[in-house]
Amino acid sequence: MSMVQNNSLSVYTQIATYTVATEHQQAVLDALLAETNRWVSQQPGFLTANCYPSEDGRRVVYHVEWRTQQDWQNAHQSPEQHMLRARMSALPGTTLVDTHVYTVPKIVKGPMEGVVMLPWNDEDLVSPHAAIPGESQVVLLHGKQTNNTISMMGATNLPNSGPPWHVHTLEDEIWHVIDGEYDIQVDENMFRAGPGATVFGPRNHKHTYRYVGESGVGRILTIFTPAGVEDIFLEFNAWARAGKQPTREEFLELADRFRVRVL
Repeated sequence: MSMVQNNSLSVYTQIATYTVATEHQQAVLDALLAETNRWVSQQPGFLTANCYPSEDGRRVVYHVEWRTQQDWQNAHQSPEQHMLRARMSALPGTTLVDTHVYTVPKIVKGPMEGVVMLPWNDEDLVSPHAAIPGESQVVLLHGKQTNNTISMMGATNLPNSGPPWHVHTLEDEIWHVIDGEYDIQVDENMFRAGPGATVFGPRNHKHTYRYVGESGVGRILTIFTPAGVEDIFLEFNAWARAGKQPTREEFLELADRFRVRVL
């Protein structure tokens, strides 16, 4: 264990690297995410956590940020930490090869400017046939405009339309209803949301929404943090403009590229 001790710095980061058997990489990811949701994220001082699977399937990097060194130490000394180690050790071919903790003296961001997002209209929307039947989408704010901190997508829905059950593993999601009524579900929690209502959906939790109006259209804003997944809608739009109807396999492959699991 290597530590840089500097209590004057406010962000404390743990990075753990696991070597894994290729066929068990997803099981390692699932176990780390489950433990993170179950207890790590509930600890005082927890900020964020992410898992990074390597492209060759042989490694998983686990990254957790804490407000202070003391917060990390308290969590590290929890009995739950021993249970996490035992669970990871029980996965065939999984070895913790390296763990370090770091202080973060400065977060470097590129230049940003204020951005005005004009209301979208029918000319901005793209035919839904290539993505979600009954839904048209437009990217209103791209991560390139925000240093990838946040992005925003607008959607117009016909009655009873919306995305399938899915899980984002990299970003949190916020829905803000503009027109109409939506049923927005996160895990087992169902919310009836009308104009002006806002619902938060954390990453790694299954969710969906549906416009429940009997006529007309619903309009909803979707905000992602951090940004990145908005490019999937640009891919949808490219398919639609080309008149391409993707197969289910192509749809799932695209979702997997953005670490979105369609259920």
